[in-house]
Amino acid sequence: MGLEEKALKVQKQDVNDAIDSYIQAHADQGAAEGQAETEAPEEEVSSPPSKTTERPKRAKPEPVEDDEEDDDEEEEKPKPKKARKEKKPAADDDDDEPKQKTFEVHTASGEAAPKKIKEMQSKIMRKSKFLSSAPEMEFEIWGNQLIGRPREFTSGNLGWYTGGKIETKVAGKKLWVSIGVNVTVMGSKEWK
Repeated sequence: MGLEEKALKVQKQDVNDAIDSYIQAHADQGAAEGQAETEAPEEEVSSPPSKTTERPKRAKPEPVEDDEEDDDEEEEKPKPKKARKEKKPAADDDDDEPKQKTFEVHTASGEAAPKKIKEMQSKIMRKSKFLSSAPEMEFEIWGNQLIGRPREFTSGNLGWYTGGKIETKVAGKKLWVSIGVNVTVMGSKEWK
Protein backbone atom coordinates (compact mmCIF):
# COMPACT_ATOMS: atom_id res chain seq x y z
CA MET A 1 0.00 0.00 0.00
CA GLY A 2 3.05 2.27 0.02
CA LEU A 3 2.78 3.02 3.74
CA GLU A 4 5.58 3.08 6.27
CA GLU A 5 6.10 -0.06 8.30
CA LYS A 6 3.57 -0.32 11.17
CA ALA A 7 1.66 2.73 9.87
CA LEU A 8 -1.66 0.98 10.48
CA LYS A 9 -0.78 -0.30 13.95
CA VAL A 10 -2.81 2.51 15.56
CA GLN A 11 -5.95 1.11 13.90
CA LYS A 12 -5.43 -2.46 15.09
CA GLN A 13 -8.00 -2.13 17.88
CA ASP A 14 -10.57 -0.64 15.44
CA VAL A 15 -10.09 -3.62 13.12
CA ASN A 16 -10.42 -6.07 16.01
CA ASP A 17 -13.62 -4.33 17.16
CA ALA A 18 -15.06 -4.45 13.63
CA ILE A 19 -14.30 -8.18 13.38
CA ASP A 20 -15.90 -8.84 16.76
CA SER A 21 -19.00 -6.84 15.75
CA TYR A 22 -19.27 -8.74 12.47
CA ILE A 23 -18.96 -12.11 14.19
CA GLN A 24 -21.50 -11.15 16.84
CA ALA A 25 -23.97 -9.81 14.24
CA HIS A 26 -23.78 -13.02 12.23
CA ALA A 27 -24.05 -15.17 15.34
CA ASP A 28 -27.21 -13.27 16.36
CA GLN A 29 -28.60 -13.47 12.79
CA GLY A 30 -27.90 -17.20 12.57
CA ALA A 31 -29.64 -17.85 15.88
CA ALA A 32 -32.72 -15.93 14.71
CA GLU A 33 -32.96 -17.83 11.42
CA GLY A 34 -32.99 -21.19 13.19
CA GLN A 35 -31.35 -24.55 12.68
CA ALA A 36 -32.45 -25.04 9.04
CA GLU A 37 -29.86 -22.63 7.70
CA THR A 38 -27.06 -24.30 9.64
CA GLU A 39 -27.83 -27.65 8.01
CA ALA A 40 -27.63 -26.28 4.45
CA PRO A 41 -23.89 -25.42 4.58
CA GLU A 42 -23.15 -28.91 5.92
CA GLU A 43 -24.79 -30.45 2.86
CA GLU A 44 -22.74 -28.22 0.57
CA VAL A 45 -19.56 -29.23 2.37
CA SER A 46 -20.35 -32.94 2.09
CA SER A 47 -20.52 -32.80 -1.72
CA PRO A 48 -16.75 -32.29 -2.32
CA PRO A 49 -14.60 -35.44 -2.24
CA SER A 50 -12.76 -34.22 0.89
CA LYS A 51 -15.88 -34.15 3.05
CA THR A 52 -14.26 -36.19 5.84
CA THR A 53 -11.56 -33.58 6.42
CA GLU A 54 -13.87 -30.56 6.19
CA ARG A 55 -16.78 -31.87 8.23
CA PRO A 56 -14.94 -31.95 11.60
CA LYS A 57 -13.76 -28.39 11.02
CA ARG A 58 -17.33 -27.25 10.37
CA ALA A 59 -18.66 -29.16 13.38
CA LYS A 60 -16.73 -27.03 15.88
CA PRO A 61 -18.08 -23.61 14.86
CA GLU A 62 -21.71 -24.76 14.44
CA PRO A 63 -22.88 -23.13 17.68
CA VAL A 64 -21.81 -19.75 16.25
CA GLU A 65 -24.02 -20.33 13.17
CA ASP A 66 -22.03 -18.21 10.71
CA ASP A 67 -22.59 -17.62 6.96
CA GLU A 68 -20.42 -18.99 4.14
CA GLU A 69 -17.47 -16.86 5.27
CA ASP A 70 -16.99 -18.88 8.46
CA ASP A 71 -13.64 -20.23 7.20
CA ASP A 72 -12.13 -16.75 7.60
CA GLU A 73 -13.91 -16.24 10.88
CA GLU A 74 -12.64 -19.54 12.29
CA GLU A 75 -9.09 -18.24 12.02
CA GLU A 76 -10.03 -15.00 13.75
CA LYS A 77 -11.76 -16.50 16.81
CA PRO A 78 -9.02 -16.29 19.44
CA LYS A 79 -11.45 -15.79 22.32
CA PRO A 80 -12.13 -19.49 23.02
CA LYS A 81 -8.38 -20.14 23.02
CA LYS A 82 -7.80 -17.21 25.37
CA ALA A 83 -10.44 -18.58 27.72
CA ARG A 84 -8.57 -21.89 27.83
CA LYS A 85 -5.30 -20.11 28.57
CA GLU A 86 -6.92 -18.22 31.42
CA LYS A 87 -8.13 -21.50 32.92
CA LYS A 88 -4.62 -23.01 33.05
CA PRO A 89 -3.38 -20.97 36.03
CA ALA A 90 -6.62 -21.73 37.90
CA ALA A 91 -5.99 -25.46 37.40
CA ASP A 92 -2.56 -25.19 39.04
CA ASP A 93 -2.64 -27.53 42.03
CA ASP A 94 0.73 -26.47 43.47
CA ASP A 95 -0.17 -22.93 44.54
CA ASP A 96 1.67 -23.40 47.85
CA GLU A 97 5.01 -24.17 46.18
CA PRO A 98 6.77 -21.17 44.61
CA LYS A 99 7.99 -21.68 41.05
CA GLN A 100 11.75 -21.98 40.73
CA LYS A 101 13.54 -19.72 38.26
CA THR A 102 15.22 -21.56 35.44
CA PHE A 103 17.79 -18.80 34.87
CA GLU A 104 20.21 -16.52 36.70
CA VAL A 105 21.76 -13.15 35.87
CA HIS A 106 25.03 -11.94 37.36
CA THR A 107 25.99 -8.40 36.28
CA ALA A 108 29.62 -7.47 35.57
CA SER A 109 29.71 -5.06 38.51
CA GLY A 110 27.61 -7.24 40.78
CA GLU A 111 25.08 -4.41 41.18
CA ALA A 112 21.33 -4.76 40.68
CA ALA A 113 19.80 -2.79 37.81
CA PRO A 114 18.56 0.67 38.83
CA LYS A 115 14.89 1.63 38.84
CA LYS A 116 13.37 3.56 35.90
CA ILE A 117 16.12 2.55 33.46
CA LYS A 118 14.11 3.58 30.38
CA GLU A 119 13.69 7.14 31.63
CA MET A 120 17.31 7.33 32.74
CA GLN A 121 18.67 6.21 29.35
CA SER A 122 16.14 7.83 27.01
CA LYS A 123 18.38 10.82 26.25
CA ILE A 124 21.82 9.34 26.89
CA MET A 125 22.89 8.84 23.25
CA ARG A 126 22.01 9.27 19.57
CA LYS A 127 21.14 6.30 17.34
CA SER A 128 23.96 7.06 14.89
CA LYS A 129 26.51 7.19 17.72
CA PHE A 130 25.37 3.84 19.08
CA LEU A 131 25.41 2.11 15.68
CA SER A 132 28.90 3.43 14.84
CA SER A 133 30.46 2.92 18.30
CA ALA A 134 28.88 -0.14 19.92
CA PRO A 135 31.09 -3.23 19.98
CA GLU A 136 30.04 -6.57 18.57
CA MET A 137 28.31 -8.87 21.03
CA GLU A 138 30.28 -12.08 21.28
CA PHE A 139 29.83 -15.04 23.55
CA GLU A 140 30.45 -18.74 23.75
CA ILE A 141 27.93 -21.34 24.82
CA TRP A 142 28.78 -25.04 25.01
CA GLY A 143 31.73 -24.47 22.69
CA ASN A 144 29.67 -22.64 20.07
CA GLN A 145 30.63 -19.04 19.31
CA LEU A 146 27.89 -16.48 18.60
CA ILE A 147 28.43 -12.95 17.28
CA GLY A 148 25.87 -10.16 17.01
CA ARG A 149 26.46 -6.71 15.56
CA PRO A 150 24.72 -3.52 16.73
CA ARG A 151 21.41 -2.92 14.99
CA GLU A 152 18.07 -1.15 15.07
CA PHE A 153 15.08 -3.44 15.57
CA THR A 154 11.75 -2.94 13.78
CA SER A 155 10.35 -1.70 17.10
CA GLY A 156 12.72 1.28 16.95
CA ASN A 157 14.86 0.04 19.84
CA LEU A 158 18.59 -0.48 19.40
CA GLY A 159 20.69 -3.38 20.55
CA TRP A 160 22.16 -6.63 19.31
CA TYR A 161 20.83 -9.91 17.94
CA THR A 162 22.41 -13.25 17.24
CA GLY A 163 21.01 -16.71 16.77
CA GLY A 164 20.95 -19.90 14.78
CA LYS A 165 21.43 -23.60 15.29
CA ILE A 166 24.10 -24.79 17.69
CA GLU A 167 25.13 -28.15 19.07
CA THR A 168 25.30 -29.49 22.59
CA LYS A 169 25.62 -32.89 24.26
CA VAL A 170 23.12 -34.37 26.68
CA ALA A 171 23.66 -37.85 28.15
CA GLY A 172 26.45 -38.44 25.61
CA LYS A 173 24.21 -37.66 22.61
CA LYS A 174 24.77 -34.70 20.28
CA LEU A 175 21.68 -32.51 20.04
CA TRP A 176 21.11 -29.61 17.65
CA VAL A 177 19.25 -26.77 19.27
CA SER A 178 18.00 -23.40 18.13
CA ILE A 179 19.07 -20.22 19.91
CA GLY A 180 18.02 -16.60 19.56
CA VAL A 181 19.42 -13.79 21.68
CA ASN A 182 17.98 -10.24 21.67
CA VAL A 183 19.84 -7.66 23.68
CA THR A 184 17.84 -4.43 23.77
CA VAL A 185 19.08 -1.10 25.12
CA MET A 186 16.27 0.11 27.35
CA GLY A 187 15.14 3.64 26.44
CA SER A 188 16.91 3.57 23.03
CA LYS A 189 13.62 3.87 21.14
CA GLU A 190 13.57 7.53 22.22
CA TRP A 191 17.01 8.25 20.79
CA LYS A 192 17.12 10.58 17.76
